[in-house]
Amino acid sequence: MGYFDEVGGINRVLYADIELGHKKLRIFNCHMELSAGPRLRLEQFDLILKKFVEGSKNIVCGDFNIYANPKYNWMIWWMMGFSPKEIFTNERDEFEKVFRSNNLDNPLKNKQTFAQRNLQLDHIIVPKKLKTNSTVIDNLYGSDHYPILVEFKFG
Repeated sequence: MGYFDEVGGINRVLYADIELGHKKLRIFNCHMELSAGPRLRLEQFDLILKKFVEGSKNIVCGDFNIYANPKYNWMIWWMMGFSPKEIFTNERDEFEKVFRSNNLDNPLKNKQTFAQRNLQLDHIIVPKKLKTNSTVIDNLYGSDHYPILVEFKFG
């Protein structure tokens, strides 16, 4: 188990290394910065990618705070720390490109995890090689985020 907080604004990343027989998992839990533009959150995710363990199944969970979309950006950029260039960034598309280029899958893609808007802020990102059996987003209201679950076959 460990943590790191090397990128400004990240609220810390915790990770645990788990061995199941001869198979290894590294599970990250993160909370990315809300009051920032897309560039910083992409940098934060890149830092997590650099901590991936070769030969392990690396899973990233947490609140990524991906809300930036050009149709909303022009209203919020000034209070959320965006640069003017980031107003035209579709942050969701940028993250999905990063997932694909690193052979990662977002099993909750296009699902609402935030109670007040149709946004996926919360993620469980898994290697494409892990077969997802089911996904659950429970609409219990204990906070402004819904509980999420991804069940997969680890074999």
